[in-house]
Amino acid sequence: MPRFLLSASIILFSLICNSPAQNASSDATLEKKLPPVEISDYWNVAQHRLSEDEPLRVAHVPPEYLFGGIRIEVVVDVQGNVVAAKIAETDPLDPQPHKNLYPTALAQARSWKYKPFEKDGKPIAVTFTEYIRILPPEDLPKVHVPFRRIKDLKSLRITLKRTTCFGSCPAYSLEISGDGSVVYQGQRYVVFTGEHHDHISKEALGQILAAFRKADYFSLKDKYFYGVTDNPTTTTSIAFDGMQKSVIDYVGEHAGMPHAVAELEETIDRVVGTLKWVYGNAETVPSLMRENWDFKSTEAALTLARAACERYHRALMNDPTLIRDLVAAGVPPDAHGPEGRSALGCVAAQKDRETVILLMEAGAAKGKPSVKNDALAGAASAGDLELVRLMLKYGADPNDAVPDGQTILMSAAESGAPEVVAEILKYHPDVNARGPDEQTALHFASEDRSFRGDEGDRETWEKQRGEVVLLLVKAGADPRLADKDGNTPLHKARLLPVAEALIKSGADVNAHNNEGETPLMVTYSEEVASLLVRSGADISARDNEGHTALDRARSSGFQDKIKVLEGLRNTSPGKTQ
Repeated sequence: MPRFLLSASIILFSLICNSPAQNASSDATLEKKLPPVEISDYWNVAQHRLSEDEPLRVAHVPPEYLFGGIRIEVVVDVQGNVVAAKIAETDPLDPQPHKNLYPTALAQARSWKYKPFEKDGKPIAVTFTEYIRILPPEDLPKVHVPFRRIKDLKSLRITLKRTTCFGSCPAYSLEISGDGSVVYQGQRYVVFTGEHHDHISKEALGQILAAFRKADYFSLKDKYFYGVTDNPTTTTSIAFDGMQKSVIDYVGEHAGMPHAVAELEETIDRVVGTLKWVYGNAETVPSLMRENWDFKSTEAALTLARAACERYHRALMNDPTLIRDLVAAGVPPDAHGPEGRSALGCVAAQKDRETVILLMEAGAAKGKPSVKNDALAGAASAGDLELVRLMLKYGADPNDAVPDGQTILMSAAESGAPEVVAEILKYHPDVNARGPDEQTALHFASEDRSFRGDEGDRETWEKQRGEVVLLLVKAGADPRLADKDGNTPLHKARLLPVAEALIKSGADVNAHNNEGETPLMVTYSEEVASLLVRSGADISARDNEGHTALDRARSSGFQDKIKVLEGLRNTSPGKTQ
């Protein structure tokens, strides 16, 4: 699998791979001379990587280390050379099955080369965490079938096909003919769907054929399959002069597939330039011009919306290259994406101010209040006060709702940003308006949502969500209103500051939803459970099936919550069990 098209699942496993810290040699003097800029964007690193992917081989990879590897912190100088490397710190309780490979991994890391990284047009020293995969030995062919000389180049057909995974792995196919013509067919999780055409040179075609020969392609097995689920499948094939061969790769390298096959797959993508269709880059528009693509068509407008709304990988975040080029080529900027969001609304939700301004300058949303309001909702949900004010100045209506009924205030409350909520409240919206599933803005403020590392420190983030609740209540929001399922905002609260703010504002700690559940029954937070009991929650209350909060905690295995409930039941203001 090419490194720039790794599936989301493999990237996730790479991030949680366990390789304990070890004191390795690093050049402290160089680090002081060239203070490195920390980079956390894997895709940015991938764009600069020049060295080949060289996995380490072991006789046995334990099942729990299916996507195991070694994480290495490197420092790269202004020339793109690795000047320091050490094993990244991880969980000290990890069993460290591959510790013996650390010296080899570090030696490899110190040999890596990168295109120089830049900031404001100047080269900089950087530091980031790289990853060396650990794989079983290659299952090399035991019988050699020669790769014959191609007699009739017109008969040559090369294909590559990638399928989706449990996630957003791009699905597309390529067909390359002996004259260099290329047909791309985009299916899912790609910016460009449907058929597109291009042409590669004779020399480029030779690079692909050389990769087939290097892989000893006709000697390979027909399939390399590893018994896991939810991963993409890659199939390659070649046919010429009446000969034909295909190879199916499903997590193949973990089943012993020779690394040269993965290199072949990557070579096809790289030589053809598949990225220009899959994600879009500076080569996209010139390629589209060569095939006389209609930049004024409905399909072009929808493509622009996909480019803005479906940025599947971080390489596309805050990079307006494709959108800028499409707009400059005359693509209409106001189409809506598959989920009904406008391009302007999507980039606003991504806090991409540069592209918001780009689209506005291209006339996006002019004369279309609903598109302006969609962008305001996106900026509000992102918690970006500057963008919110920009969209208000552009004419968006803070008292409107997007098509699904979610008001701008609900979007602001969802962000957990007090300053954004305060800004929208200046326009006196209906704080108890009903949106999707009869929820109010307080429901959106109280809803459990995962903390992201780019949102500052967690303690401040949680505190701010509690502040949003108090702002809404002060403006007249009723904490006792229930949604269509009978859930009050307190049923949704998983964060202690949110629960405290709701209870302080008069929320009913013993409210039952349509299933007879109280907030105490549905929370999995032991802190919130303790607060609810101390605030008068009835620990003996039962749901419609006769279960108490303690019954439900035991059946779900919430050990911390069980301890809290067992410890508090005898001192609870409510009844004992």
